[in-house]
Amino acid sequence: MCRTLFFLCALSSLCTEARAQADERPIKQPSPAQSAEATATAPPFLALGPRLETELFLRAPLFVSDAKEGNVGMTVSLTLASDLHQAVSSGLRHGFQLGGNPWVEVLVGWPTVTAVQFALATVSGLAVPRSSWAHEEFHRAVLAHNDILTTRNEVFEFKGADVDSALYVSNVSDEDLAAFKQRSAAHYSRMSSAGLEGQTELIRAIERDQFFLAKTGAQLGPVWVAKAWNAPTLWLNAINTWGYMSTCASQDSVERTESIESADGEDVLARDFTGFDCNAWVYDIHRPDEPYEDRGAHPSGVGIDRARHFDDLSPDEQAYLQLSAGLSALNFIDPNLLGINGFTFALGDVQMRSNARLVHHMAPFGNTVALDAVLVADWLGLNAQLIAYGTRDAILPGVSIDLVRLPLSLSPWPGLWERTAVHASMRTMGWLQPAGLRFDGRDGFLPGGLVEVELGVFPLPALEVFVGLGIKSEGFVAARVELEPAIFGQAGLSVAVY
Repeated sequence: MCRTLFFLCALSSLCTEARAQADERPIKQPSPAQSAEATATAPPFLALGPRLETELFLRAPLFVSDAKEGNVGMTVSLTLASDLHQAVSSGLRHGFQLGGNPWVEVLVGWPTVTAVQFALATVSGLAVPRSSWAHEEFHRAVLAHNDILTTRNEVFEFKGADVDSALYVSNVSDEDLAAFKQRSAAHYSRMSSAGLEGQTELIRAIERDQFFLAKTGAQLGPVWVAKAWNAPTLWLNAINTWGYMSTCASQDSVERTESIESADGEDVLARDFTGFDCNAWVYDIHRPDEPYEDRGAHPSGVGIDRARHFDDLSPDEQAYLQLSAGLSALNFIDPNLLGINGFTFALGDVQMRSNARLVHHMAPFGNTVALDAVLVADWLGLNAQLIAYGTRDAILPGVSIDLVRLPLSLSPWPGLWERTAVHASMRTMGWLQPAGLRFDGRDGFLPGGLVEVELGVFPLPALEVFVGLGIKSEGFVAARVELEPAIFGQAGLSVAVY
């Protein structure tokens, strides 16, 4: 091959000189300095580019692998809820800042944002993808993943101010639930905990956007203060998660469950699929082999008594639920709740910004607590987690490292195609979790992991086309519906609004 190329180059040179001599025109060769300059200024095919900075970045997944027959799945519900809450906060902030009066922003703007976000979270009948809708969609995603496809999200139905009777999933038969638990006790217990998992992941999604994409902020010494008005949304979801779990772990849940059951009547399909989420979760992780029918009869005499009262739990189960409610308060150890978007420092000549928080989740085998740290340094964006997976008798390790939106500049055909912005993300995880995801760890422990890659290309300055693909082993990963080994992916569009 090398000889062939040498021969062609030599032949081309001879032909060129022959034509020049025939035309009696000298051949103009570039000087060594000109050749070096041309080489230095030629754009490389792929190079590092500037990080994307935008206040509002909206994503629209057009294909996701976890959507199933009318159920949008975890990926879409989490994305749309994050989009809506950030768009509302950003829009109101810009509106109140038009007059340039900081007192109006503080005394009128912030209370308005808080009131609007509270209404989005609690008022029934609003047909928009908000946090309470995503909570129920996470429940529905687990049900749909396990072939229960006819469920209904009651958040869209207006039922007045009675939140307990308004926000739940219905249209699930006792027979489907009994067969579901028999097929997969791990998926079944995750079904109940998935709603609060979705709200905690919504907090993480908003904070990640605020940290990695923010183009505005205020520097107060080493503290970087976010100008985005997302704190009310973060507080409302953190308080709801902790408050819900605390209610579950008290006698208050008994009275409220009895009130709901008395209103259920004899219509099985109109009932909430599980009752108080955390009570059902702790009951089922302790009793994975108990048949669903052993719950007993519904107070109406028709169907199975789905809801678990606090009094239905054994002393050990009550104590574990109270422990879990206490662990949920770790979600308040989060500087973002105070508007702190990071702490800046220098390492040599490189300026960096970093932040960290604690994250608690209920899992099919117990509780998980993670130290969730983020860092930006020039072109580098990192999100790392150290995770503790807690079972009945053991605490197991896990780690997640996420390269976030590595900014690249692509030049496929220099001179014919302008440079295109490309962003590449990659997440890798490794863990040790109980085999079969059992709380009692009866079957021992298994290592596992996940690898996920996403690529985004900007064909237009503010429009991104993205595609992602991942693979995982058996194990629990927050906001991924699959507990079994799986290949998953998504594709869609993103818009940098401003």
